[in-house]
Amino acid sequence: MDPAHIAINTTRGEAMHAVIYYACWVYRNVERQLGKEQMCQGFDRMPEVREVFDAHLRTDPSLGVRSVYGRFFSQLLFLDPIWTKKELSTIFPLDSSLRPLFDAAWNTYILFCNPSDDVLNVLEPIYGRAIEQLADIGNGQSGISEPERHLAAHLGVYYWRGKLKIDDPSGLLQRFWSNAEAKLRGYLFEYVGRSLANTNGEVPQEIIQRLQRLWEFRLNVGKAAPDRIQFKEELAGFSWCFASGKFDDLWATDQLSEVLSLVNKIDFPKIVVDRLAVVANTLPKTAVECLKLLVESELESWELYGWRNEAKTILLKATKTGDVRAKEAAIELAHRLGAKGHFEFREILQA
Repeated sequence: MDPAHIAINTTRGEAMHAVIYYACWVYRNVERQLGKEQMCQGFDRMPEVREVFDAHLRTDPSLGVRSVYGRFFSQLLFLDPIWTKKELSTIFPLDSSLRPLFDAAWNTYILFCNPSDDVLNVLEPIYGRAIEQLADIGNGQSGISEPERHLAAHLGVYYWRGKLKIDDPSGLLQRFWSNAEAKLRGYLFEYVGRSLANTNGEVPQEIIQRLQRLWEFRLNVGKAAPDRIQFKEELAGFSWCFASGKFDDLWATDQLSEVLSLVNKIDFPKIVVDRLAVVANTLPKTAVECLKLLVESELESWELYGWRNEAKTILLKATKTGDVRAKEAAIELAHRLGAKGHFEFREILQA
């Protein structure tokens, strides 16, 4: 694309941004002066805005301009829901020949717009199309793109709000699991875990129980699969949920044990061991057993050095407890670590 075309494209895109901001300004001022009921007229109150939006949708082939409709889709739906719903198939064309236009609008929508229940009610078929395209996007691509990450995050949010069902065969979640690669499926649990960890205070039990059902559903699918290797990257994402500390420790350690036994892998062991060091205060034997599974899992030889101090803490806590079995398990694991060349764990035996 030549510089002159880029400049024209950028100018048109910036102009469309200005039209959006102008429409929002009109809405706020009319609402303040005449009352909110006056704004039910939508773009009838600002026909000059509708004229611009209609013209660019019909005649402008620019992907940069089309991306503006996606980025500000939530605002468009708020400003004039009737117009926006009517133009939905034009903003997000489902015809495969118009894939570039769809991607331009969808990628900016999913990157810039937060999950909204009102928007989901309108965009559910568009989410469905984006999920179907995951099968094509993932083939031959290394890593996960940002639009894919945001799509998984949106689905996670909608699920914990109770807007999506895990057992609906034609629902968005089932279609996501059918089309997304294992790493992206695992990112959904990473996002859930990170969100929980960043939540101050208690999380409502209704949400915790709902998220537990989500995890248990996918774990059971993985356990029943003839080829469990296909679920390794997905189930390994449980580390983030475990590390959040928002779930019951007994339930969480049970799930961690199942994952390590099933796929012999967990993402970012450091955050898991950090949490196990806390769990060891009340469940020392369980913490040591989980640590043992982690030590024997799919690890690079150098990885343990990143969390050996926390591992020592777990073992020391177990040796100082009144639980004889916990102490024996800690001593046994210290011997195993020593046999692997980690001689610094001899202090556990000396203790």
